[in-house]
Amino acid sequence: MSSICLQLHQTTNSLTRFTYPYDNDLIPQNGIYILFENGEPGHDMERIVRIGTHKGKGRLLSRLDDHFIESNQRNSIFRKHLGRCFLSKANDDYIKSWDLPFKKRTDKIKYKDRVDLEYEKKYEKMITKYIQKKFSFVIIPNVNKKSDRKHYESRIIATVSNCNICIPSKDWLGRFHPNTKINESGL
Repeated sequence: MSSICLQLHQTTNSLTRFTYPYDNDLIPQNGIYILFENGEPGHDMERIVRIGTHKGKGRLLSRLDDHFIESNQRNSIFRKHLGRCFLSKANDDYIKSWDLPFKKRTDKIKYKDRVDLEYEKKYEKMITKYIQKKFSFVIIPNVNKKSDRKHYESRIIATVSNCNICIPSKDWLGRFHPNTKINESGL
């Protein structure tokens, strides 16, 4: 698996790299994005730390904006995970509320006393600053069918997460994630 992961890293590290702010006109409508985090090495180059795609047709740019610009963790599982890391690192008990659903009207009624959107803004700002400063990405373009995107996304995730060389550094923020599977996988 490590040799395949090496090839994957060599290929993706050679693709056009995007950083924030990225040029919207250069982002294809459909594809798979691969994120790298500054300071995270793997195979003597930047290590892949996240692989993702989008559900709706033509929504790749919107999905990237959900991560890099949108300040609402409930629209981005990536932002939700980063928030969990920051909250865990700070030993902040609000992590229990961070994970509560709060989009539907029924959820807002049910959890109104536990979810503090004003308090969450503190972490949303930290997440946005961290993503925009620390992450870059490449795109595997024109994977137009949703089923193909999901297929390739899962294969890339499996390749990287099963590699015994692509281990996260001791300082990687993901090490603070409360889910052991995430903090050990490096993704």
